[in-house]
Amino acid sequence: MTSITRRIVGEDGQISLPDDVLQTLQLSQGSPVEIVVEDDRVTLRRLVTSSHRAWLGIAPLPDGQTVEAFMREVRGKEETEEPTPAQDIVWLKPGQALPEQL
Repeated sequence: MTSITRRIVGEDGQISLPDDVLQTLQLSQGSPVEIVVEDDRVTLRRLVTSSHRAWLGIAPLPDGQTVEAFMREVRGKEETEEPTPAQDIVWLKPGQALPEQL
């Protein structure tokens, strides 16, 4: 979708976006955006944030360390430890008692 809208830059350098642009990009007051400047072109994108993306590239692993080894270190598990067995899930209906053997 391509649309062209003209706006005038205000005294403080702000530009108001039309309602249809805000709706299309799913923006509201306080929404984070990404502004990319290439030559004489400015691109505005809705910034999609996630907890995982926030940490991307912040703490690089030491040379030669695998993600698995790093996670074992963080979790405090030795490489020789066996994984815990999967647990059965028991679904109960409202008012139903737990079975005697789980």
